[in-house]
Formats: sequence, C-alpha cells, structure tokens
Amino acid sequence: MTPDLQALIAAGDVRKAELIEMAGGLLTPQAVASLLNSPEQLVEERHKAGEIVAVRAGEDYGYPACQFGPDGMLQGLSDALAVMPMRADWMRLEWLLVPDDALDGRSPLQALKAGRIDEVLDVARGQGAE
Repeated sequence: MTPDLQALIAAGDVRKAELIEMAGGLLTPQAVASLLNSPEQLVEERHKAGEIVAVRAGEDYGYPACQFGPDGMLQGLSDALAVMPMRADWMRLEWLLVPDDALDGRSPLQALKAGRIDEVLDVARGQGAE
C-alpha cells in the first residue's frame, strides 16, 4: 500500500469517527429493535430497503443515534431515505448531518426536527442523482 493510499484511508477513518460523534454515537441492532418495538430482522430489512441508516462498525452494523427520538424514527427520515438515489450509508449519514444551502444552512437532520419534511424530501430526491 502506498503512503498516499494510507493517508487517504486514515483521513476516511477520521471522518467516519467525526460523523459517528456528530450522530450521537451508534446503537446496536438490539437497541434499535427495542426502540422501534420491532424484531431485529425487521430492523435489518428496513436497513436493506434503505429506510434506516446503518454503518459498518467493525464486523457489525451500528445505527446512528441521531435518526431516532423517544418515539422511534425521526418523523420524515424514512421517507427521505426512501426517495434518495444515493445508497451508500456513510454518504447518507454525512448528508443528514451537514448543513445544506437549500435548507437555509440547516442540516437535513435539523430541518426534519423543525418539521420541514417536504423540503427535506425535495433535497433528498436530488442526492446522488447527478
């Protein structure tokens, strides 16, 4: 492995750690199943269908905590993820957390929490469609 490639991999690992911190950490599949009052298999099916973000955490997947509230999934998030052409989970997580000019400088996460679901859906439709 070349030094340039090693540096890129290290930078990617640093960014992933930053995203996990911004997301409030990762939840286990068991914790998400309990939070959603669903079997773990259904949680995994929703991840495969693109309705929940789960990122590789070692050998397993972890579910970014920011996508859940006390009542389950953040309202509108599953719909936004379902219409988004971009499928890579790390990219979806970054999209969710990074401010967007189309949302007046708010992140999609902040916009969803403010009830701006239709605007977030519009932004989500355009992600990865280029």
